[in-house]
Amino acid sequence: MGNLTIDANDAELEYRNEGNLLVDVYYKGELFTGVMEDQHERIAYRNGLAHGEGVAYYNSGKIYAISYYENGVDLKSTTFFESGQVNKEDSFDPTTGNYSNKAWNLAGNLVRDNHTVYYNDGKIKQVREVQDTGDFIRRRYSKSGECMYEVIDSRPNSPVKRETSYHEKVMWANYHDSLVEENPELANSDDKNETFFIWMWFWKIFDEDEKKYLELVADLLKHPEKEVRRTIANIIALHKLNKYLSKEILEDPESGSLLEELTAYHDARDPDREAKTLVIKA
Repeated sequence: MGNLTIDANDAELEYRNEGNLLVDVYYKGELFTGVMEDQHERIAYRNGLAHGEGVAYYNSGKIYAISYYENGVDLKSTTFFESGQVNKEDSFDPTTGNYSNKAWNLAGNLVRDNHTVYYNDGKIKQVREVQDTGDFIRRRYSKSGECMYEVIDSRPNSPVKRETSYHEKVMWANYHDSLVEENPELANSDDKNETFFIWMWFWKIFDEDEKKYLELVADLLKHPEKEVRRTIANIIALHKLNKYLSKEILEDPESGSLLEELTAYHDARDPDREAKTLVIKA
């Protein structure tokens, strides 16, 4: 078809591989060579494969990402904050099959270098290592450098066998601050998934010491992060644990109303859901 620039919404543009929009792209029944663009992105193709530069835009028109493709493979992508500062860099070496990724916050601090994540002051926050056995080991550290937990995923096993070890004193001293988001602009990054293991520790405390668990709940309902407050309130409402909370919490304007809202939501969806019970008297 020669070099063309066509609108991404052109009715004669076909993506014949819905799982990968970088390959098998046709225009008027032939492999597409040219540029596909709309208000949000612009991608070059050669013989039906993304090849050359691709640019994505924010709604404001500022550049969101610049990518470089070779025969349908994304070799390097750089994403930007709307201010123009670099946010992430991802690259792939097709000769080795190795991926590389880095991320920076709005202040320009490096916060991720492949499998190592950093606090804003440069100290290590979490690390994931691959052992010779194929096992994945990840460790989370407090700001003072103490290991909070270690997770081992044994890959040779099918399904994957996971073992999580918590350092209790370090967890108690740091769980609260570890749920504070240092960089809200990165809130949707993969690093956020690491808090999963902190939330799982709360259930461990639930099984071991109900009184301490309720103390955790009271603390989390006053946490500075809105998402943390809402998450713990949702857990309490889902499992019908409201009756074990103090009168002070239930009558608190913010905590009380949040619990009422989420309890009403779960009651409407599943009024017969199973309730967790505690030995502690309501």
